[in-house]
Amino acid sequence: MVTTDKTKELEELTVKFNALCDEQEKLPREGFAKVFEVLDGMEDTFTPQHPYTENEDIINKALEITGHSNDETFCKAFKRNNQIMIEGKKIQAKGLEILAMQQYEKAKEEPPSPDEWQFMPIRIFAPKEIISDIINPILEGNAKEGKGFYEVKTNIPEEDESMDDWFEIEAYGIRCSLEPIYRELQDYGIFNDNVLGDQIIKKYYLTAFKMLVHSIRDNTDRPNRVRNIITNTLKDLDRIQAVGLVLQILLLQSLFRWLDEIDLKEDEEGYKSACLLAQWIGEQLAKKEVDFCCYGWGEEDKKQLKPFCEYLLSTEIGKAVQKHLFGKQIDCSCIIDGENEAKEIPQKTKAAIKQYITKPQPEHPEQQQKIDKPTRGKGRPKETLKDKMINDADGNKLQKVHIVMNDKKGKDAALIILACIKKGWMQKPTFTQVAEEFGDIGKQQGFTKYLKESYFTKDEIEGAINSLD
Repeated sequence: MVTTDKTKELEELTVKFNALCDEQEKLPREGFAKVFEVLDGMEDTFTPQHPYTENEDIINKALEITGHSNDETFCKAFKRNNQIMIEGKKIQAKGLEILAMQQYEKAKEEPPSPDEWQFMPIRIFAPKEIISDIINPILEGNAKEGKGFYEVKTNIPEEDESMDDWFEIEAYGIRCSLEPIYRELQDYGIFNDNVLGDQIIKKYYLTAFKMLVHSIRDNTDRPNRVRNIITNTLKDLDRIQAVGLVLQILLLQSLFRWLDEIDLKEDEEGYKSACLLAQWIGEQLAKKEVDFCCYGWGEEDKKQLKPFCEYLLSTEIGKAVQKHLFGKQIDCSCIIDGENEAKEIPQKTKAAIKQYITKPQPEHPEQQQKIDKPTRGKGRPKETLKDKMINDADGNKLQKVHIVMNDKKGKDAALIILACIKKGWMQKPTFTQVAEEFGDIGKQQGFTKYLKESYFTKDEIEGAINSLD
């Protein structure tokens, strides 16, 4: 009933709009262009795309300037043309509102297929001329540059690694083959031509995944370092359009799957730490899969991504993301209206997804292949700033840093360390490592905060680098 009424209202609006167009065509328009030109210079909102104004005083002034103020017929025709433009724009706005409502109702009536990966539709309601002449070229440019609907940005805050000394516990043993994960991806055709057929991309995935696994293995007693390594790996992939997002999801899903294979029992040491890491990885994975649904994929892209989508649908998090995005209608605030490019997923949806992120333990332990009991260790030896130095076996570089530091504190000390990193002398150290090497460098917050290039000018950084020579 509602749809029928809206359809009838839209038909009535169309009749009114056409009548206005017919009336406008009959108006004597000779001389209008000169008045338009004067109005364009008098009012900021008056443009070729917005050739009307609701300020009658300005119209009278423009008619006077162009010498038409005493021509009653001309003035009447021009003012009527202006009013027709105002009424026509209101009708168009109302019509677009009805079309948007109809699309909204249609989306609710058409349940998505539970067997296919769903994508967020991009709906822009505007006249055909604006879509073809203005919007489409912008979208094409954004697609090439990775902007707007096609932007991928990782917003995971880095953890404070200096807290790892406080977090330090006995390392949990990790002993598990990576082969099941590789075979799983292989069975779904992820390594075929459609997704990761390119050997360079495939090699990157395998290398990056193994690097992340080794980082977890070697830093089981440094949870924030592990998270930062994963975060920075994802941020590096932000720069690669489209494929970068697919690789981010694959790496996170592979890590989540790998942790699920770890043979740790609930009463064993390290179990809780492994669960916390798996939960955090699962949360980042869910966010990335939401981004994947909202990305501006073309129809051909979706065909090529089909094996990848089928694989995601086989996972618990993938099912959860699809269920909460498409199992019920999303809030209207998530519908694109053509004016706002960004799409924010409701908090309640994010919270609902989290319940599907399970602890890394088999659903049926009795059916799992028996794995040897993990070997336990005490974690890696505590690193010092010397361990962070690059190609400095004789200690000459570190000695120069000592001279330049010269009792510097806070921001000044951070600038020197930042210069060392930029110069390739040092890997990024923790506050504790720097303080233990150079003594009092001020409070942790006053140092760590400034260990970023954004707090210094280019000249300041270059000056600090030159001071090390």
